[in-house]
Amino acid sequence: MTVTRATLEELTTLDLRPAVSILMSTHRAGRDVGQDWIRLKNLLRDVEGQLEARDLPKADIARLLGPGHTLVDDRAFWRRQDEGFAVYAAPNFFRWYRCPERFGELALVSDWFHVTQLFPLLSVERPFCVLALSQNDVRLIRATRTDATLVDLGELPRRLPDALLTEPPGQELQHHVVSVGGSRPAVAFHGHGSGLDHRKDEIREFFHRLDRGLRPFLPDRDVPLVLAGVDYLIPIYREANSHRGLLPESIQGNPEDQTPQALASRAWERVRPYLDAADRVAADRYEELAGGNRVSNDLATILRAAHEGRVSDLFLAASARRWGRFEPGSGAVTLRDAPGVAGDDLLNLAAIHTFKRGGIVHVVPPERVPAHGDIAAIFRY
Repeated sequence: MTVTRATLEELTTLDLRPAVSILMSTHRAGRDVGQDWIRLKNLLRDVEGQLEARDLPKADIARLLGPGHTLVDDRAFWRRQDEGFAVYAAPNFFRWYRCPERFGELALVSDWFHVTQLFPLLSVERPFCVLALSQNDVRLIRATRTDATLVDLGELPRRLPDALLTEPPGQELQHHVVSVGGSRPAVAFHGHGSGLDHRKDEIREFFHRLDRGLRPFLPDRDVPLVLAGVDYLIPIYREANSHRGLLPESIQGNPEDQTPQALASRAWERVRPYLDAADRVAADRYEELAGGNRVSNDLATILRAAHEGRVSDLFLAASARRWGRFEPGSGAVTLRDAPGVAGDDLLNLAAIHTFKRGGIVHVVPPERVPAHGDIAAIFRY
């Protein structure tokens, strides 16, 4: 199972207690794969101790954590992991997720599932596209961080005519693209001198046609689009392009022998910084509002506002924890040095309330939290 927005909606709305959260990093290959199940076993033992401290009967503990112990014993399961692994358990509820990002280790029993580390994964399901340009095939790939699908382009021409790419400069014959059967381009020749510039013009015209034909196949005008191709084709296509989401970074080299999954994986490296830009835009907005009553870096103030649905953007420092209790009725906040039997991570609680009421949660490196703390927020009013 992978983490999506629906995952977070489920985990933040379930009213089941006690709520068990276990997060850990895992390994796709190598000798350390054999250690991952041992680490989960140890984390389950840690959770058992926390449940016992809450005076939960042993039979209830066994039922709650039984599916987790079943995973521990499934050695084949541990040979199919990604970078991170998360387990969430509550009475009559058990979910596990393989994730493409590494997690800070956590084993916690609380009144709420601990979901802070899942929010960065929402960008993983954001779509992007790859346009692979080669002489023999033009391919459009729709992808996310974890998936890649080749788009059926129907009757759209997909092959650049060989002569456009192979005729030496100075050849005595010119050529131009014509239509054969209404769909596939061919090459017609006629007299006069022909050189590289004219060849580029005809490639450019082909790309203009391709650009127009691709518009119905792109999810929206702003979806990131990454070009893949040899160095002389990419700048020509950029001249013809009209898609607003085309990224300046491209994948260099002939893409013909690369699978959609391989191209999507390479494209993700170029796409992710642009998806992360939303965090920076929101942080800039915080700085613009600094000094007024629309922003705060005070935990108690932010918790009350999040519970009331007034937080539009919440910033949390990755891996930060603030233990304590929040009383929704009075808005009182009590801080503690450790979670204890009746403690929550108040940063996680602020994230849950913000997300449930339509706000955006930005989990970022500590140095990128506005006001240089571990929490900050922009209020709707």
